[in-house]
Amino acid sequence: MAMKRVGHLCLLQIKELLRNPTFYAYLCLFFVYYHYLADGAVRLQQESGLWVNAWGYAAGVFSNYQSTLALGLGAVMLFSDLPLVRECALFEATRCSRNTWIGGRILYVGGVSVLYACLMLLLCAFTSRGRLMETSEWGKLLNTLANGYGFGEYHVPVSLSLEVTQNLTPLAAFGLTVLMSALATAALGLMMLCLSLSVGRIGAIAAGCMVAVLDFVIYQKLPFWCYWISPLSFTRLSIVYCPKMPYYPTWQQALVLLLVCNALCILLAFGLAHCNRAFAKGICKEQY
Repeated sequence: MAMKRVGHLCLLQIKELLRNPTFYAYLCLFFVYYHYLADGAVRLQQESGLWVNAWGYAAGVFSNYQSTLALGLGAVMLFSDLPLVRECALFEATRCSRNTWIGGRILYVGGVSVLYACLMLLLCAFTSRGRLMETSEWGKLLNTLANGYGFGEYHVPVSLSLEVTQNLTPLAAFGLTVLMSALATAALGLMMLCLSLSVGRIGAIAAGCMVAVLDFVIYQKLPFWCYWISPLSFTRLSIVYCPKMPYYPTWQQALVLLLVCNALCILLAFGLAHCNRAFAKGICKEQY
């Protein structure tokens, strides 16, 4: 019965999100962003007569720090209303147990993270106007980029290596990127949930923004070993599928780290809900 209530709370919260016009405004902004990024790839296909594998293109674009930055900041906006999510959060907190209430929020973060990651990568794939039916061949254009060559005036924002194209199919690379993106987004959302329960929403948003820009800061200024502490960096195949860089985490290590991070945040969220005697008072303060 408790699990059924948790699922019901999660479903109500997801329905509330899908009824929110702001969510669709964010999707439109991301569509414009990925459409702008794909301009070089689209023109190159039209003028060369060659094709781009849409799945491999999306995986390659998400191997760049620009897409990681956009993914992280979008997740912060998406989870900025935690832990309330809905206007009747105070009523829910008084009508069900703390475990059920916080469990609904945790399940909501997980479900939204998967939905968010899938939508972002699908938008990226569709705006490339590349082939969607081809799932096993990378194609001449992406293979050229993987070999370290460019296309002059045509800027194709894809970061691929020979290790990726030789060991993974485009669809497998796409699926691995979706998995890592969903887990990284969930870790960010759960961290913000824990901070919202302990220090308040402003602190949670500030910390979320710091995590979202960490990959960009590492790329610009910090030592490369710092990628080990940046969960959003684990979404980049150029980082986690690069055996020539021994100070980068492998995708297996990154997967374990993300799973551990999510598990610890879940335990911490339950602990904060139980240890905080002024739990309802804190929710009421956030509400009003």
